[in-house]
Amino acid sequence: MMQLTKRILGGIAWTCAILLMPSASAQSGAAQPPGLTSKDYLRLMAEANEARDAALAAQGLTPGVIPTQQPLPQFPMPQAPPPPQISSLPSSTPYTPPSQAPVQQAPVQPLPVHQSSWQQNRTEVTTPVQPIVPNQAVPMPQTVAPTPASHGWMVKPSPYGTVNPTLSASIEHFWLRRQGDNGTTWSNGGLMGSLGEDTAGGYRFGWYLNPMERYEFAFLGSFVWERSAEYSGPVNSWLNPSASEPAWFDSFQGSQEHEQTHTARLRSYELNKRWITDDLGNHFFGLQIIDYQEMYGLESQDPDGDADLGLETTNLLIGLQTGIELWRPISQRIALGGQAFAGLYGNFADGGWRVEVEETDRIARGDEGSQIAGSFGFDAKVRYQWNSRWQAFGGYRWWYLAGVATVDDQTIGPLASDTPFALSTDAGFLLQGATFGIELLY
Repeated sequence: MMQLTKRILGGIAWTCAILLMPSASAQSGAAQPPGLTSKDYLRLMAEANEARDAALAAQGLTPGVIPTQQPLPQFPMPQAPPPPQISSLPSSTPYTPPSQAPVQQAPVQPLPVHQSSWQQNRTEVTTPVQPIVPNQAVPMPQTVAPTPASHGWMVKPSPYGTVNPTLSASIEHFWLRRQGDNGTTWSNGGLMGSLGEDTAGGYRFGWYLNPMERYEFAFLGSFVWERSAEYSGPVNSWLNPSASEPAWFDSFQGSQEHEQTHTARLRSYELNKRWITDDLGNHFFGLQIIDYQEMYGLESQDPDGDADLGLETTNLLIGLQTGIELWRPISQRIALGGQAFAGLYGNFADGGWRVEVEETDRIARGDEGSQIAGSFGFDAKVRYQWNSRWQAFGGYRWWYLAGVATVDDQTIGPLASDTPFALSTDAGFLLQGATFGIELLY
């Protein structure tokens, strides 16, 4: 239909051009034959339409309607009368109009868009647009979780590179002082002073599930704090007499010499799981067992018979602990940090006292009980990293234990065989001191 329309409009345009164009013979004064009038053109068009309708009816189609899916029939085009003869051509030669060539449209070129200098120098990464198919789910963009390095708090890589460790081992040396309990004495000869400090080793072995998780076993101890004092007589004791059995008391009164000793021991066992967020932080959670014991003794040299007084407490703390460790690098190899930790335990304690008099007899009293105990502490640390496998560290520790039984918190009644004893487990003390160690990753 479109091709037929183009042919019809082309014929109209050509006819109008012939009618309006002055002939060469008219310019030269020659006579001009009459051209095609509008009435003749309408008559020819009507004949062409009748022929088209007849052809459509013969094919079983509706006259006047040409389906676009059917091949178009070929209709004879009305022929225009020959144009006026040109003087330069023989009169017997008719003029034939040129055939209509199909019009080809040039491809449309996009207009150039002016870009500023910053747009020309900008590098863009574009994602091709996926066509949307009807009744098909449109995939949502995936959000990528930020990495530690994108936040700027990841430590710079070591000049020796990084490793994915499987095992770790560290050895740490502790100098810890047992604070408090400066006045324990059952002799009026004087005080013993403080327990002082002791050294012990800390050993930690780890097994990595992956670079971010590991199990570790740690042992600390054994710490042994001791103090003692001797007093020359005559010297008495602060013990209470008993009217029923005065011989026990007399052996500690008016003595020629008193000697006091006090010893405290501590060991710690841990089994933890540690989550290593990055090289600047980690936290842990696990089981801890603390074994703490104290022993006190008073030896008396007396004319009535040498005597010995002993007092002992034992604490077994079993519970859970947790902690967090943070570091801040100040150079490529040196970092400052700290560790905070706390624990909650059940304390299974027992204790008692005994008295022995030479050539007389021996009496003993004891008790046991359980108590909720706790601990908390803080470590200030500094670390030096030799390479990706070896590092040295040191610092200072404050560690407080509460809910334990100590000898200075116990009460001894009259020195008699029927004297009861009740164990006290509500004491506490502070441990503090310096630490230094090395760690290997393998």
